Amino acid sequence: MSHTQFLDEMIREYLLYRGFGSTLKAFDAELKADKMKSFRVDKIIDQLIFFINSYDLSSLRELWGHLNRHMFSKLESNFLPMLPYVKNPEENPTFALHFTKQWQDKVLISLHNFLATIIQYMPTPTLMHYEEDVTKINKLEERNDSLKKRLALLLDKGPQASVTPCQVEHPPHLLDDFYVIAQENNLGESQARSLRNIIKNMSSSASPILGRKDVINKKRVGK
Repeated sequence: MSHTQFLDEMIREYLLYRGFGSTLKAFDAELKADKMKSFRVDKIIDQLIFFINSYDLSSLRELWGHLNRHMFSKLESNFLPMLPYVKNPEENPTFALHFTKQWQDKVLISLHNFLATIIQYMPTPTLMHYEEDVTKINKLEERNDSLKKRLALLLDKGPQASVTPCQVEHPPHLLDDFYVIAQENNLGESQARSLRNIIKNMSSSASPILGRKDVINKKRVGK
């Protein structure tokens, strides 16, 4: 029994419990005429093959129209409207593939995979998520019980209980913007200090240019 069929049985049980007889009859009638076969891809493919083999064109077109409206409505096939107007479609590069034996052998497999992919990604109602929610709640309850037992064991042992230490990694060395600015200021100050030292040395007597000027001035004064 598929997930959808299980939900159908739950709905039938609820309708019986509430006494909704007319609603239950309408629901059963809709289930019998269900074209989607409870979203079972194998059943849909079997139904299509049955209509083809029995030459039931009206039923085939009705089922395909239902699939086209509810599942294929977002597909774009711009080249299909031109098919009736192509003289030899089997020789046309656009349609030649669909007339090969290889494509005919794989068309049912491709259709099966295509329908399975569409059904898998169809938006589902909230009611169909109940199993997922129940599983999540059960896991949370098991985790909660495990933590309660661990806490009770630690309380029973008292202060001598051996608690597994939590390994905490040391954070890496952090550098903020102010640290970078301070480093830049220090670099600027050192460069300015070096420049002042150079100027000071140039103005000292050891400088050949300035020393030569001093000698000339002394000679002039001596004269």
